[in-house]
Amino acid sequence: MPSVPQERLLLLFDLIGRFNSKVDLNTLLTDIMEAAKTMMDAEASSLFVLDHRTGELVINISTGEASGRIGGFRIPKSQGIAGWVATNEQPVLVPDVTKDARFGGDVPGSGFVTRDLLCVPMKNAQGKLIGVLQAINHVGGGTFPESEIALFQRLADQAAIAIDRERLNREFVEKRKMEQQLNLARDIQTQLWPRSTPDLPGYSLFGNSIPAFEVGGDYYDFIPLNDGCVALLMCDVSGKGVGAALIMASLRATLRTQLSQNPDVDRAIQVVNEALANDTRPTEFVTIFMGVLCPKTHRFTYVNAGHNPPYVLDADGRVTELVPGGPVAGIAHPIEYRSDTISIHPGSLLMMFTDGVTEAESSDGDMYDESRLVDFLHANRTLPLDRLHANLIAEVTAFQNGMPQTDDITVLILRRES
Repeated sequence: MPSVPQERLLLLFDLIGRFNSKVDLNTLLTDIMEAAKTMMDAEASSLFVLDHRTGELVINISTGEASGRIGGFRIPKSQGIAGWVATNEQPVLVPDVTKDARFGGDVPGSGFVTRDLLCVPMKNAQGKLIGVLQAINHVGGGTFPESEIALFQRLADQAAIAIDRERLNREFVEKRKMEQQLNLARDIQTQLWPRSTPDLPGYSLFGNSIPAFEVGGDYYDFIPLNDGCVALLMCDVSGKGVGAALIMASLRATLRTQLSQNPDVDRAIQVVNEALANDTRPTEFVTIFMGVLCPKTHRFTYVNAGHNPPYVLDADGRVTELVPGGPVAGIAHPIEYRSDTISIHPGSLLMMFTDGVTEAESSDGDMYDESRLVDFLHANRTLPLDRLHANLIAEVTAFQNGMPQTDDITVLILRRES
């Protein structure tokens, strides 16, 4: 940097110190503008931030007579003196803008007249362009001294580093807020899952859900009913995150209320579908499988609203898919759903699952699919249900061969022991 009077260097250091003390981006931008005016004895200043998505330069803030009237004004990176500086990443001193073909005129409606200017690129610590800084109209006439271009460039680069730091701080705060929201959603979801398994004479029962991310969209439940019966539920809510968790909470409340008052799966699915269709957006829907098992009669009445058909594997090896029902819940109403009733025989195994199981992908792009699941059930049908579940997760994980889990894996398993 060319020789600069000591008082100018002291001013530069003082201004940089102010940048480093700011914790708010808007305040920092304002201070950068004021610093540019002070440092360069300018009537006005402007700061263009590069929008990397569009390639445009955006005036975030300005000082001088046009302050407050041109904020947000955009220009293509290829236009104007600021665009030239951004494209070439070199400073430029223009003693008379009327004689420079690159000058595109003042911002319409600003009421400001530019005579001369000094424009420099703003680069962060990695040397990446983040914007352009301008000092406009040297106070007292004349133009900005060439000897102070390097000084102004140093100010701009330190300002860029400060802006980057504040952006990172803001991103950190936003990330923390998102983490708090995800923790809240995870807490909501955890409260939705059953805390205990009902005692069903002559039956074993097991359920588990493994979210792919912090918060999943799957829901399973056991709801004890009158006369020793129990409702078994498996749902998959479209979407993820807080929104899906809240839909699950509402869905759980509606289903539990309906089934506890009247264990009629036909009526319950009609009420749930109508509530979802009325209270959610068209893109929000739920696949639902619900059934009511009465251990005294071994009768299982169910309805399937667009969910993966569960499998019933009988002791003789025969496999039945539980398909009857209708479309996914929440897309329209009224919709007629058809229920069905089957008998659960001694040794029969009922497996309810979400598509996180059958659509798990291998490194070759293959899916685990339903046929592998059926083969697995044949091979593991007599194991204790918690062991059966552990073996299934291990098999799916081995099948993925290092590929990450991309969807929630939720299962509910019932077996008649006697």
